[in-house]
Amino acid sequence: MSDYCMCHLQRYWEELTSLSQESFERQDYANALAYSKEALYRAEVLTSHLEGCLRLHIPFVRIYTESCCNLALLYKQFGETNQARALLRQAITHLIQLSQQRSLPNEVLETQLQRLCHVLSEK
Repeated sequence: MSDYCMCHLQRYWEELTSLSQESFERQDYANALAYSKEALYRAEVLTSHLEGCLRLHIPFVRIYTESCCNLALLYKQFGETNQARALLRQAITHLIQLSQQRSLPNEVLETQLQRLCHVLSEK
């Protein structure tokens, strides 16, 4: 993937995340959910291009974690706690796999794993 496309993905993720937050604040939960799902998809694409993200200093681990947390919190808002937990467990597994594929800074991974675990443990 080209550098331009990767930077565009990051900007589009930021836009989708912002739109999701705005929708949530307006209590438009259906649109917040749709935007969050789209943002997560973009985050997943970024995590599949590790070398490019590292080269371009795209914080793909934080982006991915934030997307998962946002979507999980929306699922919880809808009373879909099992779906939220499944998503967060999947995210934890994905981050562990990323750490095994590439030597990523431990402090980044630890911080994001703690964040996922915190959201997972919230009621």
